[in-house]
Amino acid sequence: MTWAAPTADTGTYAHARIFVATTGGRPDFLGVIAPGATLTTDIAPGTYIAIAESYSSGSWGGGRLSGYGRSPEFTVDP
Repeated sequence: MTWAAPTADTGTYAHARIFVATTGGRPDFLGVIAPGATLTTDIAPGTYIAIAESYSSGSWGGGRLSGYGRSPEFTVDP
């Protein structure tokens, strides 16, 4: 999974917390990544959405939530 801020957005994004969730399920935290970085993880077959919470400082614990995004549903085949 890779994320990037919209090109028309002038905000500063230091990193994002990435989650996946089954349709109607609770999000599972996958990791923290920098813009343009790639996060690789194994997930079970199924239908999911990806969620990204972007933060504008180097520490998400002390940072300010700058953006939130979700993907369309996608399927992971066996």
